[in-house]
Amino acid sequence: MTENIFMRYFREKNNLSQEAVANVLHMSKEQYAELEAGKSILKFETAKHLDAFFKSETCYFYILGLQHQLMATQEELIDLLKKQAVGNGELSEEEASNLEALDESSELEKIPELLLEKVARNPTQVIQEVFRVRDIDSIRDDTWTWIKAAIANNKSSCEEEGIRLTLMTFYKDLLVLLEALHLINEKRKCENAVGVTESIGAHTTARSQNQPRDLVYELVMNPEQVLKSFYEKYTLKQLRFLFWNWLDAGISNEGVGYDEGIERSFLLLLYEHIYCLVEAAYYLNVNANRS
Repeated sequence: MTENIFMRYFREKNNLSQEAVANVLHMSKEQYAELEAGKSILKFETAKHLDAFFKSETCYFYILGLQHQLMATQEELIDLLKKQAVGNGELSEEEASNLEALDESSELEKIPELLLEKVARNPTQVIQEVFRVRDIDSIRDDTWTWIKAAIANNKSSCEEEGIRLTLMTFYKDLLVLLEALHLINEKRKCENAVGVTESIGAHTTARSQNQPRDLVYELVMNPEQVLKSFYEKYTLKQLRFLFWNWLDAGISNEGVGYDEGIERSFLLLLYEHIYCLVEAAYYLNVNANRS
């Protein structure tokens, strides 16, 4: 199973630690961490406690717990049928074991690796993958729509002026970071294409589109400095909190931008891409500081 992002979302939205939620559920911090990471099954009773604790109107955890319970029951039934087949002589123990291994491997092959799972291991690849499907101009346009929806939502955390101002400041800083990542990606594409380092300024100004708007000349020539400055200002924990608030305020605004289900799906994909770029930038900066 993959990480239960909504468990993390509800917890971080309420500014709670894993230990605090674990205490409410009468379990250890380690047990809760495994639940949130998707390493253990969310039991039905625990799910009901989570819905009550977070006051979830959609009973999300109730539904999730029910799904997990059904999955567990299905696995138990499959194991029982295998044991019966071995007992009846229809399968040998070795054949049953091989069948189980085959089932697990075939299921794993069906699950593609998530973009976020690659970030720490290969941030450069993640940046390349995102910019392969999104150019910097479309990122500017789409994030502008997203920030407008969030700021205009008076039934979210953005109803408070302080949070709106914080989010707008973050948005401006984010645009600078994304432009720097775009330049770094373009520079590496040039290096891979011709085998030598070209002037990043010359390369970007040769294009009529996708040019930096928010970077001064010095930072265009040294986009890595943008990463350093950005992560001197923001920690990963702060960034996750800001992104969750931004996503919550944007996707729950029914009047601006995201009325249809397909539009909300596009927003979730945008969120994934932008957040992965930000985490990839974090690891690029960490690696640069180590070298």
